[in-house]
Amino acid sequence: MNVEHIHHYSHHLDREMNIRVYGHDGLPLVAFPCQNGDCYNYEGYGFLDNIADFIEGGAIQLYVVDTVDVESWSDVYGDKGWRAWRQEQYYHYIVEEVLPCIYSRNHSGKMPVAFGCSLGATHAAIVFLRRPDLFGGCLALSGAYDAKYFFDGWMNDVLYRNSPVHFMENLPTDHWYVGLYNQRKPIFCVGQGPWEDEGRRTTAILRDIFQAKGIGAWCDFWGYDVGNGTTIEDTTREGIMARILQTRNLDSKAEEYGISLSEDDEAKIEEAMAQYKENLQEGAFEKMGGTDELLSKVYHDNALANRVYEYMVADIDTDVDRAGCVDSQGREI
Repeated sequence: MNVEHIHHYSHHLDREMNIRVYGHDGLPLVAFPCQNGDCYNYEGYGFLDNIADFIEGGAIQLYVVDTVDVESWSDVYGDKGWRAWRQEQYYHYIVEEVLPCIYSRNHSGKMPVAFGCSLGATHAAIVFLRRPDLFGGCLALSGAYDAKYFFDGWMNDVLYRNSPVHFMENLPTDHWYVGLYNQRKPIFCVGQGPWEDEGRRTTAILRDIFQAKGIGAWCDFWGYDVGNGTTIEDTTREGIMARILQTRNLDSKAEEYGISLSEDDEAKIEEAMAQYKENLQEGAFEKMGGTDELLSKVYHDNALANRVYEYMVADIDTDVDRAGCVDSQGREI
């Protein structure tokens, strides 16, 4: 199987991003990883093995992208306005940077299909439903399509553009996108087993919206024996790894922005370290393999990352391109 790696700088996200390309040609699939995943996500779980014949035979070419989920959907303690804006930047990255990259490399003459599982399905739905003129279809598996679910019920205009159940509800039935949706025939599938409650709920909402507006999307509900298979252990591990990667990415920007820790920061770190060890049971720190050096590094890395983050968001401009969206009255914005 032909595999290539694209490493490039995103102007929309102001950071380095990666794309893994599988196959030499064929129908291009923009594949979004599961929540907090990166471009290597589909190399696990046996996914590539199951579609290897289609890739090697030139039927499809897979473009797996990085995400910034840890800064947007998953950053539950972060500023909601910033998180929504970060997702909007990611949308523009896909549409305005990834798609041109695909068109420059793929020679099939076919429009890319948006594909994803779990939160990857949410991304696939967002880009396709907002821009059916740029995508040839959508295959979304076990997605959740109400953005408020990830934001504790919060919503603003920016997040609205990334919440399919909301912006699709307000799409006029005579909008020219309706015809495009029917040409593309999008597919939304969800299981009815464990951990699928939100996916089942919001897929049903989309199904009803599609039917009311005359959109022939295929919404399929699998059996109760089908769940997304994610365990608490997997989710916790992925969340911790995502946080570590986010911290490292932010720390790498410190020298560029001229940011360092102050004496006050150092004093707070020493205090926090002492409090952490005091709260542990006797001997627990040593049993975990902890050392003062390692603990100090963790606290310093996180403190520096927080300073870089504060610097990066200090002057965020939230004026965004509204192309492809409608407001709460169904008007194009």
